[in-house]
Parts: sequence; structure tokens; C-alpha cells
Amino acid sequence: MTRMVRALSALAIAAAAALGVLVANGEPTWGSAPAGNAAVGEPTWGSAPAGSVLAGEPTWGSASPSGRA
Repeated sequence: MTRMVRALSALAIAAAAALGVLVANGEPTWGSAPAGNAAVGEPTWGSAPAGSVLAGEPTWGSASPSGRA
């Protein structure tokens, strides 16, 4: 019984240490400043809308008020 408790305690400590390493590896947090850049071509919340759509794709401006095309 004592061996099992020691083994489980060691596992819990190892898991807590691994979790601490994962948290501290540079992942963004709610308190961190935004990166301000995205991959080339990727839209961001601050970027302007594309303004052009593929041929045949519906847009909010092309929808009819009645819901029928």
C-alpha cells in the first residue's frame, strides 16, 4: 500500500512538472500582447475584408430580402 502511494505521488509530481513545462513554453496567454502579425495571406481580425468573392459565390449584398433568389 505504501509503495502504491509513493508511486502515485511520484506520478502526480512528474505530471505537474510536465504541465508546468508545457505552460511555460511560450504559448500565448490572455495576459500576453497580441502578436500583430499573421502568416502571409492569412486574414486577421484587423484586416480589411477581401472585397471580392469567387464567381457564383453569394454575398451579403446579393441576398434578396425575401430569402429567395
